Amino acid sequence: MISRRSFIKGAATMAAAILTPVDRVFRRPTGAASRPLGNFELYHGFVLLDEDEPIPDFVVFPHIPAEGDPFRGKMVSSVDAVPEPFKKDLRLRDKPKKHKLRDIYLEEHVSGTPNEALAAYIRLSKPNRGDGPTLSVRYLYPSPYPMRSSPPVEPGGPAVEVIKVDYLPSSGLMVPSARGYIYFWISGGLLYTLYVEDDPGLDEAKDTALDLATG
Repeated sequence: MISRRSFIKGAATMAAAILTPVDRVFRRPTGAASRPLGNFELYHGFVLLDEDEPIPDFVVFPHIPAEGDPFRGKMVSSVDAVPEPFKKDLRLRDKPKKHKLRDIYLEEHVSGTPNEALAAYIRLSKPNRGDGPTLSVRYLYPSPYPMRSSPPVEPGGPAVEVIKVDYLPSSGLMVPSARGYIYFWISGGLLYTLYVEDDPGLDEAKDTALDLATG
């Protein structure tokens, strides 16, 4: 069975520093002691943290069963086969001007509760490349959603920079990666992530966000 991670890797190569921020904070460590709050910023459903800043106690984590693998994923071959509410939340009926839908991956809890949906696109200007943009909508996530910035690990190396942007469906964030840009925003109680990692320039990444961003 294909996994979320392998689906995204097949669609785009992601920066390891922010590969899946939610995977690193999805469960608060059991028995973790509270730590004094330091510097943080609340921003449109996100909490912005420095590299070593602890996750604030007010962050609410979704309840996830502790044992077994509670999620199941599947590929869907056509838009017509996508069940609600995935179709509505990804707005798959909308027709982007500069991209074509390629693959859809759905993940749900074994109870049937949706967890995440991903749609991989082909850029019409680069039809032979297999690493076009990927749009994710996540139903279960920590709230407010932690996002960390960090300095370079090595002198002259890449830093993780969290940048505020105002051209998404709601005020959101952009993180430059090794091969492009990753966008985050929250709308209607859902966490959206758009991976634009086919070596675009900043203007092309912004144009992609304007074409594909939903919510």
